[in-house]
Amino acid sequence: MSDGRWNRQLAEEINQAYLTRERILRVNLVAPGPEDASGFAGDDPSTTANIKQHGPHFVLSPKTQDGRPTSGFEWSLMNYGANVAFAAPAAGGFTVTVWRLVANLQVSKNSPAAYTAFEPVTGVGYRQLYRTFDVNACALRFQITNAVGGVGVVELMVAEL
Repeated sequence: MSDGRWNRQLAEEINQAYLTRERILRVNLVAPGPEDASGFAGDDPSTTANIKQHGPHFVLSPKTQDGRPTSGFEWSLMNYGANVAFAAPAAGGFTVTVWRLVANLQVSKNSPAAYTAFEPVTGVGYRQLYRTFDVNACALRFQITNAVGGVGVVELMVAEL
């Protein structure tokens, strides 16, 4: 059991081996910068012919950290990095559409990837947690729109449930 205090290294000591583990990926709404893992996160991946730049952001495992079958995932937009030009939400907050890759075989190298979308979530802000139990082991891509100027960096957090 933790007492909520920081140790000398200013890090919480969490000794539970099977704790849910989050994965964080830095994306850019337009072309990726030198520190970004992915770019074009403002694009609809099902309509673009630029397949190399529109691959999945996350691939969910068939089992969670504690060994149970994955039954869903939770996600959040984060902005914790220092000296980063994070995207600012326009009026009403970001709109986030989660896309599921349904086929990785393309008709031709210029065909868009076969993605299907969850219903878009509007009014999304940083550090808000969302979850779904509608899918398990699958590949996901996030589309983030309604940003000021349509530009900036966002950190995506995903955890398997």
